[in-house]
Amino acid sequence: MTLFAIVDGNHFYVSCERVFQPQLEGLPVVVSNGFCVLSKSPETKPYDIAIGTPMFKLESLVKRGKIQVCPTNFRLYGDLSRRMMQVLADFAPLEVASIDEAFLDVSFLADGDGRWVDWGQSVQQRVRQWLGLPVAVGIGPTKTLAKVANRWAKRFGQGVMQMMHGPSQEALLAEFPVSDVWGVGRRLAPKLAAAGIHTALALRDADEDLIRGRFGGRAAQALRELRGIVCFPLVSVAPPPQQASVFRTFAEPLVSLADLQRAIADYVALGAERLRKHHLAATELTVSVRSHRLVPAQATTRYLPLPTNYTPELISHATEAITTLFRHGESYKKIGVVLTGLRSCRLQQGELFAPVSSERQSQLMAAYDGINQKFGSGAVRFGRMTPQTPNLWLSLPTVR
Repeated sequence: MTLFAIVDGNHFYVSCERVFQPQLEGLPVVVSNGFCVLSKSPETKPYDIAIGTPMFKLESLVKRGKIQVCPTNFRLYGDLSRRMMQVLADFAPLEVASIDEAFLDVSFLADGDGRWVDWGQSVQQRVRQWLGLPVAVGIGPTKTLAKVANRWAKRFGQGVMQMMHGPSQEALLAEFPVSDVWGVGRRLAPKLAAAGIHTALALRDADEDLIRGRFGGRAAQALRELRGIVCFPLVSVAPPPQQASVFRTFAEPLVSLADLQRAIADYVALGAERLRKHHLAATELTVSVRSHRLVPAQATTRYLPLPTNYTPELISHATEAITTLFRHGESYKKIGVVLTGLRSCRLQQGELFAPVSSERQSQLMAAYDGINQKFGSGAVRFGRMTPQTPNLWLSLPTVR
């Protein structure tokens, strides 16, 4: 019998912040990108704060000290996510589903009555002890049922729960909103509700051909998964990405070119790390900026002479690109970089007269990545000796 587990970090961004700020434990905490709430702790429940709540609505609570606000730190979240996945990989074959959750193949638990409880608790204890992160564990014969179990584990505060066949499964499915079923979503849920399907149990017991004909194949797959029929096996090796993108919104607008260049350099470095992780190189680099005013974002694309994942070269192109987009007197709220036109490094042809050999570049980047993996993302960063740019008129000294 096939059995899946899903391990999901509880209020993940908040939990990551608490690892390095233990004084926040037990306090109402939200993580914000400056515009809205991205993550919230259970202690915020009395204040009726939802994910996506605009921050201006919480201004009074913040001023009165009722809630604590942490700005986003995606380097921290990504680093702790990577470490969590490494811990989980010791327990069973795993598929990373998102930054804070992973599916595991735990079919070896199907033979033992009650073994899943001990196994789930051991996962919780190790992640908590090694990383300081709380997680919930849901187990079921399909990924969809495992996610239902995970949701109930969080609601009941038990931390570990299973969704095997039997009366208990039916009772839990009868109380589970169809809008929360994996793969249904907000667009499909109203259509199902109009057809009288409001719960996961009602979807499970519906006519499969009718569901497929009226609502499509994804709804039919959700139905079959709720019946215990596996439609989504474990994918332990993810397909290579089609692009590497990093977008960030600033809590306070940036007004100087130097600040924008420093920010875009950090984001390019993150994107380049992702390329090297998958042994890919980019042939196109797009930089976009959005000003503080409600106007469309501006973007420019650079076509690279050769596929590359060499961070210094990509930073050079990105800083040139953002310089062309910069306007004096403007304040910028959001910037991003997208690396596309990806090629496999194994099939890459070198440049005969390149000033620095590709082998030397690869060795440098391997050392850079190795240090960041060992000591944490951002342990080594790219910088510059001077903020001046000699090829810009604005950087030239003025003689009086």
